[in-house]
Amino acid sequence: QLFIEAYMVGLNHEFGRELLWREFPTDQRGSYFRQFWEVGDAVNRDPAKSAAQIEEALLDITRLHTWGAVTPLGSHANRPLPDGAEPGAARLVLVIRGDLLKKYPTAVIYAQRARWAQDDSGRDIRELDEGPPEQTIQIPAFKAEIEPDIRFLGFDLTAPIARGSADRAANDPGWFFIIQERPGEPRFGLDNQSDETPATATRWDELAWEHLPNFSELGVIDFAAGAPAASIGAAPDSQFHWGRNAADMAYILYQVPVMVAFHAADMLT
Repeated sequence: QLFIEAYMVGLNHEFGRELLWREFPTDQRGSYFRQFWEVGDAVNRDPAKSAAQIEEALLDITRLHTWGAVTPLGSHANRPLPDGAEPGAARLVLVIRGDLLKKYPTAVIYAQRARWAQDDSGRDIRELDEGPPEQTIQIPAFKAEIEPDIRFLGFDLTAPIARGSADRAANDPGWFFIIQERPGEPRFGLDNQSDETPATATRWDELAWEHLPNFSELGVIDFAAGAPAASIGAAPDSQFHWGRNAADMAYILYQVPVMVAFHAADMLT
């Protein structure tokens, strides 16, 4: 916030000087720029608020002419901190760098509250809280990007709130950050062979390209070359058959959307 306010003060100051130089009637106290982060994806979920009220609430700094002369930079945020945040805390920004979002530009990224559970060995673990979405899910409040491969996503969370406590008695499991393929954009194909690929698939979603006969010589899927190495026994997969019709092949080749979850405690020191 300190950096943002310093940048916005300089930007507004220079724009005021430019207006004055061009003989525009101004006292140079105007707040011409108050938006640092991109908030175009924000959704108004409060029908009692107008579009103008929502727009004002999403701005990053208060109006410059209201700043006290001796108030420090970083103390003029327009958005209130989330509930439970300590005074002076900063919102958490998730930074993603790499080819992931270049390959999947429509990936859905959000935060989801954790809850305590126990694994098969009786150990306490954190898992996703699948309660009411309005209470357990947060979409990014703002974002930015630096081409070609850096994305910033800000959440209405602070580091202590997102991290939570490792002590189950504190009942504060923290939050996960989720990267998910968009469910409404289905993809079709087969898996690449990995260490977890069985020699013979027992479910259609285990099927890899290497299970196809003469895989190394195939240019496309050839139904005449025979069915892949598979022993499908369990329902509902057993009712779908390789090469029978388009509907069966769509089921067999459908790639289930992937979702990965990282807990904040694993990323924050």
